[in-house]
Amino acid sequence: MLRELRKNILRLLKEDEEFRYAVAGLIGLEDIRSSLKRLDDAVARLVETQSKVETRLTGVEGEVKGLKDRVERVETKITGVEGEVKGLKDRVERVEKRFDGLEGALYHGFEQLGRFAGVSLEELVRSIMTKNMRDRGELKEGKAITSLNIDGEEIDVFCDDPLIVGEVTSYADSVEEVDKLMKKVNIVRERYGREPARKILIISSVKADAAEPIADKAREYGVELIMGKKR
Repeated sequence: MLRELRKNILRLLKEDEEFRYAVAGLIGLEDIRSSLKRLDDAVARLVETQSKVETRLTGVEGEVKGLKDRVERVETKITGVEGEVKGLKDRVERVEKRFDGLEGALYHGFEQLGRFAGVSLEELVRSIMTKNMRDRGELKEGKAITSLNIDGEEIDVFCDDPLIVGEVTSYADSVEEVDKLMKKVNIVRERYGREPARKILIISSVKADAAEPIADKAREYGVELIMGKKR
């Protein structure tokens, strides 16, 4: 009997449309079908949204690439400018070296002439610095570059406003000349309670292999160095 019933149900499902819908309603297939349709609609909307997002991303990627290209061009220009600046800096340094060498040679020549005239190199330096600084307005009225003795320490080149400490020597063969100057700088700093505006070392002639070490140490201490003839 059960076998016969099953056959009839299967036959009705195949042949009777109303019976099929009735059965479908009973087992919830319509709800499943509606859910599947809603799922299909949701997937379609997601696909459409994804397409729009991808379009926008493509546009953003294009803008980013454009910005990257502009940055690269700017960096290229900056690199070129830096190269030009470095070239100018090198040229200025070469000119400064030539000027320092020329100034040193002049002092060396002045020393030789001063010996015949009975004038010391220190006096010549003080006189030249006084005139140059007055011409440039760096010395106030009535001020001059002089010498000073503090507790038995002779300072060859001195001014209190602006505060200047300098050492003048005819010959140097080691970095000790820089040390001598810095010792005097410390004495003046302690006496006047402030840092000298200028620290100057003038050497008429220098031992050839000592010139570079002296220059290095002078730069380390912020000393203005003028060297004349190398021997």
